[in-house]
Amino acid sequence: MAELETLLHRLKPEIHNALINNVDSYSTVCYTLAELDNAMFYDDLPMSTIKNIHLFGDLNMSMVSSWDWKYGDNLFNNFKKNDND
Repeated sequence: MAELETLLHRLKPEIHNALINNVDSYSTVCYTLAELDNAMFYDDLPMSTIKNIHLFGDLNMSMVSSWDWKYGDNLFNNFKKNDND
């Protein structure tokens, strides 16, 4: 069975890059990245971390739907499937 990727590895590249660009300016971004690296599922994240991803990931809040808030589809790539499964 394939090992699941953490949310940090599934984070969309443009959001990941925006977070990395904010690491030196905002100490909370380091905590947010650590939370993502320790979580496998969106439901594992506290609301404060989700808020920080949106804030420091340079996302346009007016374009975030209630579906995105609930499931995080706008933040993460889908799980990669292992061909051996």
